[in-house]
Amino acid sequence: MNEDLYKFLKHRIEALEIQNKDLKKTINRVMNEMEQEIKAKDNKVIAEFMGYEDVDDLEYHKSWVWLMPVCQKIDQYLEDNIGNARHFDDCLSCNDIDAKYKAVVKFINQLNN
Repeated sequence: MNEDLYKFLKHRIEALEIQNKDLKKTINRVMNEMEQEIKAKDNKVIAEFMGYEDVDDLEYHKSWVWLMPVCQKIDQYLEDNIGNARHFDDCLSCNDIDAKYKAVVKFINQLNN
């Protein structure tokens, strides 16, 4: 193999690896931004369900202190309207905040539709 061709190909591979790392960083950054936007929207839906308006810095997605009152309100709603309990029962017994948060958002969105 020609040594110059080898050096050229090695350089191109290294350049591509650098580009791929940068691309991965960019994709991860964009995905994180999108995830934050989704959580902000979902947190706003939860705040409205709880009767709050114009609230910033909502932490329903990461704080049990924030999320549990919502679950209690939903639990009370289900007791009052037992026919609407279909998909939420499993969430109330879950100890994973992400799963519970997603179930709360899904419940409220279905309730609002």
